[in-house]
Amino acid sequence: MEIDTGYYTRDHIKAFENAKSKGLDKPQDFMYMYSKENKDFFKNIMDRKYINFEQWKDKMNKYCQGPKCHTYMTTDRKRGMKGDKYFQTRTVGKYGYGNGSFCTNICLGDWWVKHGTRAIDHFGRLHQPIRLVPENAWVKDYDYHYNDGNGSSYTHYFLNKVTNERISLTEAQYDDNNYTLERARAA
Repeated sequence: MEIDTGYYTRDHIKAFENAKSKGLDKPQDFMYMYSKENKDFFKNIMDRKYINFEQWKDKMNKYCQGPKCHTYMTTDRKRGMKGDKYFQTRTVGKYGYGNGSFCTNICLGDWWVKHGTRAIDHFGRLHQPIRLVPENAWVKDYDYHYNDGNGSSYTHYFLNKVTNERISLTEAQYDDNNYTLERARAA
């Protein structure tokens, strides 16, 4: 008699890639142990405590969501044996469009034509324009300087896209996602 515990193992590389995408910042400190109920479980090699991460839903995002994808007659969509050929939806692939949900911009456009109005109505339609004013127009930016074979350099700064005002930054400040405009003004 075999007891089904719900535990299973999967490709440990995929499990680690998934965990890193969800916040595992020191993978070298963990071992992949098992999976259960669409979660991957890892054990810390020092304190032996377990952590887990929900698995990426490959099945939901594997195939292009374009409503007409299967109707485009390309060789990579053609399947079946001689005399029993058919076309099917593509897999999204490595460079998916629309956050990895579509195989091409054409399929993304097809989805938009079919569902776009309902999506906007569901998530919120604008009823007045959004304005970019000096108070909300600040972004981090940089200029690249090429020095004719003597190397290159960058100038980093906060830029106000309305007034073109600049506040200089170091490269470290530019790279720091927590470095705010208020901190730059106070410096």
